[in-house]
Amino acid sequence: MDNNESIIVNRLKQALEQRNMTMCALSKQSGIDKSIISRYLHGKAIPKVAAITKMAQVLEVSPAWLSGYDVEEINTELPKVEPSPIDLSKLTPENVTRLIAYYQGLLDTQS
Repeated sequence: MDNNESIIVNRLKQALEQRNMTMCALSKQSGIDKSIISRYLHGKAIPKVAAITKMAQVLEVSPAWLSGYDVEEINTELPKVEPSPIDLSKLTPENVTRLIAYYQGLLDTQS
């Protein structure tokens, strides 16, 4: 494990500890399998950008900080936004198809 990998492990452990959060809770809230998070915590896998982003959002820390960069820990990049309800009944079938394609494109770029 190189220095940057150990920084990521240490910061992930630190963020979990400061928030009294378990690996299982992080898994549930981030949607990342707990076995994958366990591999991150033991330095057996390096999280990709999408995983760092998800975990940082749940832990309310900066993704750059969690990635090992020398920046503030506080999450200033990803404000929590409550979703607003959308009345899907007003969408045409064509617009629903376009909306699904748009979100699938977003998901594909995060993988």
